[in-house]
Amino acid sequence: MSKIALITGASSGMGKAAALRLSQEGFTIVAAARREDRLAELADEIKRGGGECLPVKTDVGNLQEIQSLVQNTVLKYERIDLLFNNAGMMNAAPIEQLPHEDIEQMININVLAAIRIVKEVVPVMKKQNTGLILNVSSVLGRKTRANAWVYAASKWAITAMNEGLREELVGTRIRVCSLQPGVVNTELFDRFPEHPAKWQNISEMIKPEEMADLIAYIVNLPWHLNINEVLIRPTEQIV
Repeated sequence: MSKIALITGASSGMGKAAALRLSQEGFTIVAAARREDRLAELADEIKRGGGECLPVKTDVGNLQEIQSLVQNTVLKYERIDLLFNNAGMMNAAPIEQLPHEDIEQMININVLAAIRIVKEVVPVMKKQNTGLILNVSSVLGRKTRANAWVYAASKWAITAMNEGLREELVGTRIRVCSLQPGVVNTELFDRFPEHPAKWQNISEMIKPEEMADLIAYIVNLPWHLNINEVLIRPTEQIV
C-alpha cells in the first residue's frame, strides 16, 4: 500500500509542486484547495505520470470542510502519512490601509485553519504511530517588518504551534517540521504593488520545485530523525 499525503493549498505553488514530487516518490496524493479546475488539472497530470490523486474541493476556512476532508481521506485510505499544511494568504500594507477582511482572512487561513487540520490529523497519526506534519511558516515567522507584521504575526503563530506540537508528540513516531521560506516564486505576492524580489534585487527566487525537493528529502528521512525547522532564503534576499 502506498503512503498517503494530504496537501492543502494544492492547486498552485509549493502545494502543487509537492504533490507532483511526492507522487514520484510513490505517495498517493489527496489534494485540497478551493479551485476545482486546477485540482482537476493536477490530478490529471499525476495520473498521466502513473500516480494516484484524489482532488477534494476544500475551503480550509470552514471547519466542517476540514473535518470532512480528513474523515473522507481516512475512510478511503485508512491512514494519513504526511500532512503538508500549506494553505495560506498574504497581504501587506500600512495598518490603516489594510482591510479588516484581509486581516481576518490571514488569521483564519494562516493560523486557525492550520491548527484545526492538525487537530483532526493528529489522532489519525497517533493511531498508526507514524506520520510527518509539515507546517508552512515563513522567514517572517522568525522576524517581522513594517507593513507586513499582520502576516508575520500569523506565521510567528505557526512557528510557536510547530514547536509546541513537536514537544507534545515526543514519545510517538510522529515528526513535526516547520518550513520557513523566503521569497518563493508563487502567487502569494500577486496582490502586491511591487514584488519583494524587485525591491530586494533578487534575480533568482526559490522555485516551488526546489521546495518540493526539500520536502522529499525530509519525508525520506528515517522516523528517528526530526528536522524541526528549515529557514531557507534566496542567496540575494535581504529580509
